[in-house]
Amino acid sequence: MLLAIDVGNTQTVIGVIKNDEIISSWRIYTPKIKTGDEIGLILVKLMEIEEIDIRDIDSAIACCVVPGVEDQLIKACRRYFDVDVLLVTDELETGMKILYKRPIDVGADRIANAVAAKEIYGIPCVIVDMGTATTFDVISLKGEYLGGVIAPGMEVSAKALFRSAAKLFDVELKKPPSVIGDSTVRSIQSGIFWGVIGQVDYILKKIEKQLEEKPILIATGGLSRVIVENSSYKFIHDLDLTLKGLKIIYEKNKGKKQ
Repeated sequence: MLLAIDVGNTQTVIGVIKNDEIISSWRIYTPKIKTGDEIGLILVKLMEIEEIDIRDIDSAIACCVVPGVEDQLIKACRRYFDVDVLLVTDELETGMKILYKRPIDVGADRIANAVAAKEIYGIPCVIVDMGTATTFDVISLKGEYLGGVIAPGMEVSAKALFRSAAKLFDVELKKPPSVIGDSTVRSIQSGIFWGVIGQVDYILKKIEKQLEEKPILIATGGLSRVIVENSSYKFIHDLDLTLKGLKIIYEKNKGKKQ
């Protein structure tokens, strides 16, 4: 079985894949300062709860955007699963040409998302991933990774607002009952919530205009339900998109050592 791990700035998504099926997946806070042993014990415990025999893990792949975690992840997988981790970089075979001026700058998670979207849902397409950042990744009709957009995520925007405005305070991020807030709390909620929806819709409009064709839209990420349920655009909603992309990339690079 394949252990697939997506280490994001805020959350880490872990999946165990047998053949082409994700048999179990978990979402935890990213362990920014944990040791390899701590990471290994977390992985082992999660699998014990789901009654997955760790001896059945025979391979691993990961995408990581947090410096320092990669090394500890490698140590954890070697010690607790006796496997080496294939780390996603722009140098791996993906079946997709990356047109970024510096391909090395494309986040590994964005590569995994793009590969999965292209192979599973078709092209042209745009992936909107809502996490710490809200990212837009654009795949052309030729199947090329054109680039995208990186914007502050909902939670990041909210924290910046609360830090910078002395009289404003932290509130629960949720959809308010109306756009016009009748209190400070609801006014803040409206600004953040509808600001994100408006941002997504406007950026997609601009992307469509530049592409000159209507792309397939895929939403993923921990906060993606917000846009799926409220955007004026229609999305395919796939919370496991990155794990699926990791599986595809692993199959294209079996046997490669880093």
